[in-house]
Amino acid sequence: MRIIAIVGFLVLFSIYSFGQPNNSVIFERFQNADTTLSHFEVIDLLFHQRNISKMNKNDGLLEQMQDLEKDGLFAEMDLLSKQTLNENPFCITALFYRTVSMFYLKKPKELQALIKQTEMVFLAIKKSGKGTVNEPYYISDIKDAKAFIYLNGEIGIHIDSMSFNKEYRQLYAYISHPSGKKEIVSFDFNEKTTIREVYFDYHRDFQYYLKESLVPNSRFNYKTLLGKFLNHDISLKHNEVIALMIGFTKNENYVLYDIISLEREIMNLIADKEYNKALSMSNKLLETNPLNLIALMEQGFSLMKIQKNKKYFPSFKFRKVCEAILWSGDGSFTHPYFVLDPIDGQIIIKYIFGENIGLMGSGEDNNGYYLDMLEIETKEVRKKVLLFNINHAFQTLIFDLDSFE
Repeated sequence: MRIIAIVGFLVLFSIYSFGQPNNSVIFERFQNADTTLSHFEVIDLLFHQRNISKMNKNDGLLEQMQDLEKDGLFAEMDLLSKQTLNENPFCITALFYRTVSMFYLKKPKELQALIKQTEMVFLAIKKSGKGTVNEPYYISDIKDAKAFIYLNGEIGIHIDSMSFNKEYRQLYAYISHPSGKKEIVSFDFNEKTTIREVYFDYHRDFQYYLKESLVPNSRFNYKTLLGKFLNHDISLKHNEVIALMIGFTKNENYVLYDIISLEREIMNLIADKEYNKALSMSNKLLETNPLNLIALMEQGFSLMKIQKNKKYFPSFKFRKVCEAILWSGDGSFTHPYFVLDPIDGQIIIKYIFGENIGLMGSGEDNNGYYLDMLEIETKEVRKKVLLFNINHAFQTLIFDLDSFE
């Protein structure tokens, strides 16, 4: 089996809740330190707390907390933390230092709740991005940038300086690791950023992107996004690739019954090392199905074998689609991965994660969306099952869920 190593892939599997409650219910659960909240639910709370015009209000908070800790003034630290959290319950600086104060003030009940809340916000920030220009982190306060870096980094990490990029509306933290490595960590402070850029929700977003794909001047117009994709535009964001995939579901060539046999034939040609034939067939399929995951994968793999050059594989387009799929969810019941083709889930597990597939099945989520359920084969008693949303595909045909070689 060949495993495709794509740098930067990080999949966080979270404990999740089985519902779509409104924000007031989710906030109450957060206040009660309910750790069954998913990362996405906490991200939603955190994102809607953001007020770009007030994000400098806690300027100097981290330094104040550090001074109070150094002087052993934990009651004062607790008071300042509570005042801050009354205004912003997701300020990780205040959450962390209130946790510290509860430890020294010997209040175990409050301590346990604060540990859980701090961890939930910390993990939600980590899930929100990668700290790069294209995938910045999302925080609810500018001073949380420093606190997050210290919490996320190893002992001895140092923030050398910080600057604000007016073009991207991002805060850059220039940091030094104990090893001597230098790094720039980015945080989003763009008032135009929408929650759809932070994470994908099928129930919230599918129809929106589908409608926008037909609007000529929309940034999510299908033809516009397709042009960027085909021209290897590196500025394409994950949600734009997802929007492109959704737009394709209304294309006349999105007929899965017609392409399943072609996909299997391409895979068989690769297995038989018939790379020229596999390349020809992949190219032909991509003429009508430019986002087909198998054709994109085997096109690059065939070129690599024929040209004996690794630059062809994995290709830009294959990376973009794979990265968007992995960004679209976490494989859970409430946030399954979004894929165009029922076979795509098998491709992700076998060739991206490098795992074998056990039992396969299907089901529906609480909204009635059709899900493909694939078990990862392990020696563990409790198996890991990943879910893929194929509701849009299910609308076009009743497909064969059998695996393929």
